Amino acid sequence: MDEKRRLYIRQELEKATFKITAIHSGEIGTGFFISSDGYFLTAYHCVENKLKPDETCFHLKLEFSDGEARTDDFMLLKGSNKAADLAVFKSTYPHPGFVPLGLITAEHFTHRITAPGFPAVHKEQGKSLGFYEGTISRFNEANKEQFETDAIQGTGHSGGPVYDYDLDRVVGLVQDEMSSEEMKKAGFALRFDALFEKWPELKSDSEQVGARWDRRIRDDSESEKDKDKDEAKTGCGRRGFGFVNPNRAMGNRAGY
Repeated sequence: MDEKRRLYIRQELEKATFKITAIHSGEIGTGFFISSDGYFLTAYHCVENKLKPDETCFHLKLEFSDGEARTDDFMLLKGSNKAADLAVFKSTYPHPGFVPLGLITAEHFTHRITAPGFPAVHKEQGKSLGFYEGTISRFNEANKEQFETDAIQGTGHSGGPVYDYDLDRVVGLVQDEMSSEEMKKAGFALRFDALFEKWPELKSDSEQVGARWDRRIRDDSESEKDKDKDEAKTGCGRRGFGFVNPNRAMGNRAGY
């Protein structure tokens, strides 16, 4: 993959991904935005209130890579599934990025992926967002809704996106790390087939988000090639990657 394209994708993923803390328990994980109007996903176990198992309103803190932080009450929304370890929320705050969801099949085994998140978040080295590379290995035979990957790092990584470089889609949500007794450096991510079946409007919206995402990647790649040509002629340095305002790129959409 072209290194400039990879860098652009990582910058966009960084804008969409954040640290999430459940105020009632202190549990910390990762979350990410999937739409311009504020819908975001995380792992249910990151926000669960075990003292109130039927809770549908959660007091959460969202911390972004640019230093911004928001603390508020968030209602559990359509598509959430405690048994599948998936929580869906919506934020009313402005956010700088969002990512398209996609599906995988066995044909996509060995695809290259990156999984941004906050593993080892309770330690000094885990306070900032990290990117962890790997591949899609196989489906979980005990739970076909999950796939195995070597990109998952452990505590704090749960709830983060798994981005497939070949499909240019987020194809999974980080859930579990396998114990070292079972397998070294491997874990499971949730696939989105069941989420799309339960929430068909999301699948349609994700396709629209994906089309815009593809154009942004293509347009940025083309603009970077033009910049390189100009720099070769003038000797001027690059100014870095531009950011497309998500509301301008997608348009303000009504809720799902």
